[in-house]
Amino acid sequence: MPSAPTVSRDGAVAVAEIGDSSLDALVTALSALSSDVRAVLLPLPASLSDATGSPRGLAAVEALPLPTVALLGTRCTGLALDLALCCDVRIGPADVVVSAAVPAAGTPAAGGAVARLVRATGQGVARDMLITGRPVDAADALAWGLVTRLSPSASTDALELATTLAALSPEALAATKQLALGASEDSYADGLAAELSMWRTVRDGANAQEGLSAFAEKRGPRFT
Repeated sequence: MPSAPTVSRDGAVAVAEIGDSSLDALVTALSALSSDVRAVLLPLPASLSDATGSPRGLAAVEALPLPTVALLGTRCTGLALDLALCCDVRIGPADVVVSAAVPAAGTPAAGGAVARLVRATGQGVARDMLITGRPVDAADALAWGLVTRLSPSASTDALELATTLAALSPEALAATKQLALGASEDSYADGLAAELSMWRTVRDGANAQEGLSAFAEKRGPRFT
């Protein structure tokens, strides 16, 4: 019987490990995070490569208002790649290999895998990966946007980054993330209008005022 996801805390960072549970179980665990969690670190081991996820579950991970950092294993395909593409930052080891699952069963990929891969890499790379299933080495994965950072100490760096993000204004991060996701679909004019509207919404909040005060007083901000 599959075990439940493991969610541990490192300060304001939630480290969510899916293990052999389902994606829906992971989403349920993430939705129950306490309000003082400010960032999520999502380890994606190679064992996830043969798993699959629901479209609703992947969309829920992508829509989390918290910053999400994916920690890739040495092999990233299947559900591991799907989840990685839902995260804001993707950190992999220097020997990571990334590939898309080829539709061996006679049906195309589902769950948003095609759309997210095209959005991350562009048409040429995405179609090559989706049709051929060829493995992509670390250097090309970084150049093509499959991973956003490579590190020989990926686990340490991923936690450090998540901790740094957790100290920022949650309202500003959530707004920035929402705008970035919308920019892939909105027109340029609509994107500019959305930015202005979001700025007006966030600027009067307590954390925005704290940021201004900290700048004027030449000290680090203390966001809540």
